Order: sequence, then structure tokens, then C-alpha cells
Amino acid sequence: MEASWTAILAIGSVGTLAIALWRAWVWRKDRAGEDLEKIYRPLHNEIKTIVEQIKTFTIPRTPAYIRTGKREFPDENWLRISQSKLITRIPLDTRRRLSDFYERMLRDYVDVLSVVENSVKYSVSQAAMGTLDRTIKEAVKAGKDWHWMHSYSSWRLDEALADVLTPEIIRGKDPTDLDIDLLDNDLSKGIKNNLHPEDSLKNFLQSAERWLREDPGLRLFRRQHNEIVENGLSLIVRLEQRIHKIES
Repeated sequence: MEASWTAILAIGSVGTLAIALWRAWVWRKDRAGEDLEKIYRPLHNEIKTIVEQIKTFTIPRTPAYIRTGKREFPDENWLRISQSKLITRIPLDTRRRLSDFYERMLRDYVDVLSVVENSVKYSVSQAAMGTLDRTIKEAVKAGKDWHWMHSYSSWRLDEALADVLTPEIIRGKDPTDLDIDLLDNDLSKGIKNNLHPEDSLKNFLQSAERWLREDPGLRLFRRQHNEIVENGLSLIVRLEQRIHKIES
């Protein structure tokens, strides 16, 4: 009889252990599924979007851009995760990389882009004033409206050229490789129809290129641009590996 009770207790213990293991397995599976849907997939999608915006130079402007001049990346998922207990469920090394990407690299990138953008506009504007001086003065005297992208008028020619050319220069194009006809046909026609005989668009573009060669900010920005793309792609791979591990 005593042996029978021993056997029963042993069977009961094994059953209890099996139930405990099953419950632990179910808990881990549920938690892994939650991590997948609340942490890894949202971050993966968000960083893919950010990297694509950086590569194509389509970083969103804030609603108050006209007032503040700020741009912001979509970081809602990172803010939600980093400010909750979910952050503790990300391995420490990955957490540090994510924090560095969102909290330092993206913010530094936006700041440098803003500074370099203003610097390039200044260089283009100075080159225009130096080489298209007669055309600009005659346009101002005549009260000429220079139209850009059908949205703005009454801009000085040097400012219009700076706004049209700067995005392309930021993307890595040389001024002498740019065709103003393709970038803004209306502005190009306006310049050609009113160009003073002693002024030259070719001279302007060559002058802009010389100005920009002296700008160290462009070189710094391009290095930073490549660095942040590389880090973003590395994080995407790391998150994909984590997703595949959870799904398998």
C-alpha cells in the first residue's frame, strides 16, 4: 500500500511538473508573440521608413515648419516603447543601439541638415548676386515677379535660385550638372527672357560650385548621412533576425 501511495505521489509530481512546464511554455509563447507585435515589428517598420526618408531626402517637416524650421522623423513607436516597461524586454546591446540611433544620431542629423541647408542657400545666393548682378538689379527695378513652383512670387532671383538648387546640391549633385530647365521650367524661362547680355547662367553655376568647394559643412553632412544610413540598415537586419527567431 505504501508503495502504491509512493507511486501515486510520483505520478502526481510528474503531472504537476508537466503542467508547470506547459504553462511556462505557453507564457513564453504568448510573451514572444506580444514582443513581436508590440516591440520588434513596429520598430522594424519605423526604422525602415526613417532610412528610406534619409536616403531619398524626404524627411517630414513639422506642422510648425514655417515658424520653427524643424524637421522630425516618425519616432512614435520608439517613444512608446522607450517610455514603458517594454524597453526592458529588449536585449541590452540592441537597446543601446536603438537609443543611440533615435536619441543621438537622428537629432544630430536633423540639426546638421538644417545648418548645411542654410549654408548652401547662402553660397548659391552669393554666387547669383556676383554673376547675375545686372539681371537681379534690373528685375528689382522693374518690380519683376519671379515665380517658383507656381507657389511663391515676388522673390529675389538669387533667393529663388537658392531654393530651387539647394535640395539637389544636398543630395550630392554638383551645380554645373544641374539643369534649371528641368528643376523649374517657369523660373528658367523667366531668367532667360530677362537675362542681361553681360550675365551668364553658366558662369553662375560655375561660381556656385566654387563657393561650395569651400564649405566644410557639406563634406561633414555627407559623411554623417552615410553613417546614419549604415547604422539604420544594421538595426533593420538585427531586428529582422530577432523577428525570425521569435517566429521560428
